Order: sequence, then C-alpha cells, then structure tokens
Amino acid sequence: MEELKVVGWSNWESEYPNIDFNVYDQGTVIGCVLMEITSKGLVFSAQDHQYHPLGVPVFDNGTCLRCSMRAWAYIMASTKGSNDYMQYYMDVPEESVLPSNEAKVPVDEGEKDNGALPVIIGPDQEIIMESVSMGVELMTTDKALKVMFPLYKRKYGN
Repeated sequence: MEELKVVGWSNWESEYPNIDFNVYDQGTVIGCVLMEITSKGLVFSAQDHQYHPLGVPVFDNGTCLRCSMRAWAYIMASTKGSNDYMQYYMDVPEESVLPSNEAKVPVDEGEKDNGALPVIIGPDQEIIMESVSMGVELMTTDKALKVMFPLYKRKYGN
C-alpha cells in the first residue's frame, strides 16, 4: 500500500473525493492525519472541520478526509491523549490553531465520484438509526450525518 501524506487543506464542499477505505487502511489514514495535526500544532473544533475554508485534510493522492463532527472531535482529542471528544466538538479548550496551507492537488476527474462516504462513529450511527426508527427527519448541522441519513433511511426505514 502506498504511503499517504497530507499536502494541504480544503473545505467540506471541495471537489476532492472522500478517501476510499476499501483501498486505504483506515488506521493508516487516521494516523497520517494525526501526524499532520501534531507536527503542525493544529487545534480546531469539529465545527471548524466542516465549516472553515481549510478544515478538511487533503492527501497527495487527491482525496480528502471528511468526518462527522463527533469523529473529527475524537481525532482532535486523541492528539491530546484524551477520549473526551466533546471538548473538541463545537469549540476547543485552548486557542484554536487552524491550517493555513490550501491544497493544490489536482482532482482526478475519474475519482470525483468514487462512492466513498464521510467517516462517522458509533454515536453518529445511533442518532441516525433512532431518527430512522422513529420515522422523523434528522435535525442536525452535521454535514456528514446529513449525507448518511438518506442512505440509512432507504436501507432501514419503513
């Protein structure tokens, strides 16, 4: 498997496709992002991950890592040796340090719609499934959950 490197940052709505975990090992991808965050001293919230112009890491292969707010907060907390992801959900317990290097990797037209989805974690799945089972729309500002909800609804809804 080829090595990955974070080469810059972009926004959630960028044309970069999500990294495909059928091709890349999730631990390798997350490890690569953790190394970039710690080596650059970055500290920013999950809200920034989804709403800041440079909140989404872009890899040298032209893909990016989009996460749910909980998943990103967990990544950020783990850089501090913590499991308390809620400290990094909407804000951070210290001064924010955001990326400043915008990604300049070309987007491979053939990879734009690779079908890869944003990363979500267990509590995200529980929230989605609860909404689906109750037959109510999911009310959230989390962009990853908004992507995933219709898929769960189609598969598990009544």
